[in-house]
Amino acid sequence: MKPSKLIVKNIGIIEDAEIEISQPLLVFYGQLMQGKSTILHAVQWVCGGEFPSDILRHGSLSGHIELQFGEHTHLRREWYLAKDGKTIKARALEFIRDGRPVDKPAAAVEALLNPFTLDQDYLIRKNEKDRNRYFVELFGVDTSEIDTELTVFESKASALRSEIKGFGEIDLTKHEPVDTAALKAAREKIVGAADLERKDLESRLSAVDKTHDTAVRDWQASCEKVVSFNLARASKHNRLETVAKEITELEGRLAKLNAEATETRAWLSGNPPQAKPEAPQPPDTAELKSKIHALHSPDTAAIDQQISDAGAANVRAEQYQKNLATEERRKAKAAALDASEKAIKAKREAKLAKLTSINETCKIEGLKFTADGEFSFEGTTASMLSTSQLMRLSKSLSDLYPPGLGIQLIDRGESLGSSIFKLIDRAKAEEKTVLATVVGERPAVVPEQVGVFVVEKGVVSQ
Repeated sequence: MKPSKLIVKNIGIIEDAEIEISQPLLVFYGQLMQGKSTILHAVQWVCGGEFPSDILRHGSLSGHIELQFGEHTHLRREWYLAKDGKTIKARALEFIRDGRPVDKPAAAVEALLNPFTLDQDYLIRKNEKDRNRYFVELFGVDTSEIDTELTVFESKASALRSEIKGFGEIDLTKHEPVDTAALKAAREKIVGAADLERKDLESRLSAVDKTHDTAVRDWQASCEKVVSFNLARASKHNRLETVAKEITELEGRLAKLNAEATETRAWLSGNPPQAKPEAPQPPDTAELKSKIHALHSPDTAAIDQQISDAGAANVRAEQYQKNLATEERRKAKAAALDASEKAIKAKREAKLAKLTSINETCKIEGLKFTADGEFSFEGTTASMLSTSQLMRLSKSLSDLYPPGLGIQLIDRGESLGSSIFKLIDRAKAEEKTVLATVVGERPAVVPEQVGVFVVEKGVVSQ
């Protein structure tokens, strides 16, 4: 396993960082107290064990670190602020391998350093499928991409053979097409004229309706005025009755009330009741609506028949063109089949070359990988290996493991200088990635095999 990405969220001064681990050497430049060392410590903290009491970023309720090993394998550890608002606690270490949770992840991380150190029967205990997966990961004997491409090419070649056979006899009798553009234009002219007349009639109908609506609104306004006036008159009449009673009851105020009664009678005499005006009668628009309805479906039967006849002729012409195109496709399919068969041959040769290269560089004498995805040791196939052979193979495999998780951490203050090339060579030789910190600004020029990051106030950038 080799790490591919480090994710740090709300840890120390780091708020959110995703670091691709794709070079033998990664160097983090920046001034003091900017978060460089936190990145290196994150690799240690994610593997378990003790952590500082202030590991969470100030003001954060939770944070996590994730170290990924390819697409479906990762280590992840999370921290959260307890209910007392002071204590920071860690959740259980999460170890996902090949998309599945690992039991007892802490023990699994320890074993990750070298599985044969804790269990000399590590390889013996595996079933045949798991052994093959183990060798794919360890030596990169993954030919699945080539196998997938081979399957695609072989499937494509088979489909092409069936398609070529399915073409059968192709009719190349020529049929001339008929120009339907003029016929369709004539039809559009008929429909357009009807549409214009219909719109004119609809406009006239709209004007009549608008005039009627205005008359109705005026009538309603007049009615409202009459109602308001009559309400006021009724109020005056009621007041007159009240005054008459007061005259009878209060003789002392008779003179004053008589004057008011006289004035009120005079007003009533000069303001007789008013009648409501008659409502306007709705106009007769039946004829207009009938004409508009008729124009929605103009008579295009004759020209529709001509278009239909032309369409039938064009179907025959189109079929002729399709037959020509089918013949061209048949020729193209034959050429594609030839290309697919060449690609199949090339992929098989590429797979064989890859396996040959792995067999020459795997560093374990007697271990060979075959084209069917299996392996043999000392001339014996994987399924037939004896316990003693598996033990010898385990010993050879154990000797291949470098210490650690495939990462070396270097927290230093001075410039790397010429030692940068030594670190690159060491990382390559030991098949690991070196993560180093340097106080200072990013250099203008660095070797191609070095990933350079700048850390400033907890922000990591390339």
